[in-house]
Amino acid sequence: MGAPSRRSKEKMNYPFVSFIIVNFNGKKYLRKCFDSILNLDYPKEKIEIIMVDNGSKDSSVSFVKKNYPTIKVLRNKENNYCSANNLGISKAKGEFVALSNNDAILNKNWLKELVKEITSDEKIGGTGGKILFFNGRIQSAGQEKLADFWWRDIGFKEKNKGQYDKKKEVISLSGAAVLYRKKFLTGIGGFDEDFRMYCDEADIGMRARKKGWKLVYVPTAIAHHKFMGTAKKPEALYYCHRNRLLLIAKYEPELLSKVLPASEFFANNKPDDIKKEISFILRKAKLKATIEDELLIRIFSETLAGLKAVLLGTLKRMREIRLLKNRIIHDRNRFIKEKEAFIRQKQRIIDSKEKLLQEKRHELNEKETELNERKKEINKQIERINQLNRMVAGKEKEIKDMRKEFLKKETNMNQLLADKEKMIKQRDKSLKEIYDSRGWKFLTAVHNTKKRLGVIK
Repeated sequence: MGAPSRRSKEKMNYPFVSFIIVNFNGKKYLRKCFDSILNLDYPKEKIEIIMVDNGSKDSSVSFVKKNYPTIKVLRNKENNYCSANNLGISKAKGEFVALSNNDAILNKNWLKELVKEITSDEKIGGTGGKILFFNGRIQSAGQEKLADFWWRDIGFKEKNKGQYDKKKEVISLSGAAVLYRKKFLTGIGGFDEDFRMYCDEADIGMRARKKGWKLVYVPTAIAHHKFMGTAKKPEALYYCHRNRLLLIAKYEPELLSKVLPASEFFANNKPDDIKKEISFILRKAKLKATIEDELLIRIFSETLAGLKAVLLGTLKRMREIRLLKNRIIHDRNRFIKEKEAFIRQKQRIIDSKEKLLQEKRHELNEKETELNERKKEINKQIERINQLNRMVAGKEKEIKDMRKEFLKKETNMNQLLADKEKMIKQRDKSLKEIYDSRGWKFLTAVHNTKKRLGVIK
């Protein structure tokens, strides 16, 4: 009874976590993303997954409903990452809310490590782990604030050599994979939907600090993320620069007159976009109408002064270009004349080379004809050799057959000789037996006696 009781107690210590996945045309990433969540080393009954779709056109919703029927699907009215997260948070049942990009894959212990840290201190509002690119380099080990509201991911594109393997408090956490207390998010007012996408984590970090919450980086919680897998680079740059200005307007509006004229957003976008967004940014700063007008006048006067300097520089440069152009034309004409003389000289050389080439070609044709005749003669000789080879092969076969016949006859002769020798030996043996017999000796004695008496000659 002891062991099941301990397991039951341990199971009760796992808080309920709601995963919120915001999706926009990310069908190709969803299977790996959801499978990594479902394979977490965490009780399945303590997890719910909510996908908030921002109007996808790639059949993401039907794919999820068919292949992952337990996942709750919500539809957002616009493609706004921040409002989609707020919608998911409002429907989440969990005490904790895990936000993961649809192109992120979580390691098995990701959630357990973050839950262990966030439940260790009631002052911790959020925890985030080490986020890696799929090539193993670091994408984020937490975030830090630089001067004039520039922000960066700590360790971005560095090799993962263990330099960020210590737990620490940070000012903000990458939203690619992060765990928050739900009461922390609702307590600070959720995501600011004016940001739409990008820099929203920095905004949450600023509000967390104001409210006395801590955000902690936990290096043992690993996730892999395809950087900008679902966002296009021009769109990402647009919102990064725009939302940096929103952060300044929200937290240090007095910096706007210094930052706006020099910002990449102000320099690199269309006038209509600039006009619309600057009005929006100034409203975000909640300035009085007179101050807003003064700020606009300062911004545009500084911008006009800059444009005037650029224009004067451009006119000067145009004069320099005109002089350079005339010099280039003069040099080009001289160069063309030299080239034409050079080409005529080269043409004469080419003509003489062509004549020599024709002579060589004629000589080569004669040699080729002679070579063809020799080839024909060689082919005839080869045919004769082949005929002789066939004759030799036939003779060799005859000789081989004769050799076989000779060997056969030789074998028979040897056998006959052996039989004859055997018969001679038998005969000699028989004769010896006769000569050694008493009868033969008697007859021999009688014969010799008759011969001696003259009876026989």
